[in-house]
Amino acid sequence: MLKNKRTIKDLTDLQGRIFLYFPDSTIRDQFITDGTEEGVTYGDGVSLTEREPDSIMALNVNMTVNFVGFAGHMHFIQPSSETENRSNPLIRVDYGRYAAGDEYYIIQYRMVKQQFFLSDVDYR
Repeated sequence: MLKNKRTIKDLTDLQGRIFLYFPDSTIRDQFITDGTEEGVTYGDGVSLTEREPDSIMALNVNMTVNFVGFAGHMHFIQPSSETENRSNPLIRVDYGRYAAGDEYYIIQYRMVKQQFFLSDVDYR
């Protein structure tokens, strides 16, 4: 491993709940390789090579990962309102960007209110 390469362990130092996003199978495979080198396992001790990761996984401070299920996926794509627990905010990490050394690897979302007008609806 390169001395200056970012590690998965470095991510556990972030202050919040870490969700890792893998946009494609190449990035998931890279995570499996990197995680195996660093000793990352699933919460029940199973090796990363034993299960196929999902497109979004939670990283825990004890260097384990877990599936987030439907509710976790929804929380990832639709951020909470401003009342989200600020002591443990959700931090969305694009693992491909992180591993490549990109400065902007944290995915930021802004709440946008959608407004529908009757003229926008096509009744055909």
